[in-house]
Amino acid sequence: MYKAIGYLEEAVRRDSGYAQAYAALAAAYDVVGMYEILPPDRSFAKAQEFANRALQLDETLSEAYTARAAAESFWQFGWVSADRDFQRAIALDSSSALAHHWYGEHFNGIGDAERALSELKRARDLDPMSLPVNGTLGRVYRDARHYPEAIQQCRKTLELDPHFPLGHWCLAQVYLG
Repeated sequence: MYKAIGYLEEAVRRDSGYAQAYAALAAAYDVVGMYEILPPDRSFAKAQEFANRALQLDETLSEAYTARAAAESFWQFGWVSADRDFQRAIALDSSSALAHHWYGEHFNGIGDAERALSELKRARDLDPMSLPVNGTLGRVYRDARHYPEAIQQCRKTLELDPHFPLGHWCLAQVYLG
């Protein structure tokens, strides 16, 4: 991820008007924040900064709204503004698996497991081979206490890649539940 961030930072150094690179940087910093690779105050603050810069340059970038919404939801707990940004992102690009995935995570975080499942199923339909989407769907089935579906989904994730750690963690958590 650091290598991707480095290349994206080089892209915006070369072209400060490259809105899509800023949006990609914002998403990359969201990921390093979600996985606690960088402290949240550094990662999510950068995600918001880069998302806002992308939107200053191009207010039609779904990716920038998605990245900003993730930082708002997962770091600042600004659920109303995050919801608004997720809705805007999906209105701009309804086929964005990432927007649906992170919107599902948002709903799960605020305790609305059924809406989380709906968004994550949509993300999976859009990107059926995505390991993070499939693993997250299994975890959210567990959170919703849909244990048989959770086991099936976690196993499906492991069928896609038997070495994917989230798939094993997911299955273990379901059995604990």
